[in-house]
Amino acid sequence: MDTFNTPLPQETVGNYIKRLRVELKMSQNQLANASGIHLHSLGKIERGITTRLSHKTRRGLARALSIPSEYLEAICNGSKILQPFTRGLPRNKLSQKNKKTSFI
Repeated sequence: MDTFNTPLPQETVGNYIKRLRVELKMSQNQLANASGIHLHSLGKIERGITTRLSHKTRRGLARALSIPSEYLEAICNGSKILQPFTRGLPRNKLSQKNKKTSFI
């Protein structure tokens, strides 16, 4: 899993969203349309004017940026993300899940 989409320490929600958008080569208009939010609202988020995101906005941005909405929630709440999020499974469970048993 690429870790470029994991929030950096001390990164604001606006800087995080803008960094991902630029990395994905998306315009603000493209991201706003893909996430279902108004272009003006996205601009306010990226400039740091809006720092609290509704559940609907977090979900839409997460879907459009291909990140877990928990990343956005953690940044908005000032929480740290200790490890990259992978479909709700801790790393040790993920490695066990990927092991397949074959029967002859």
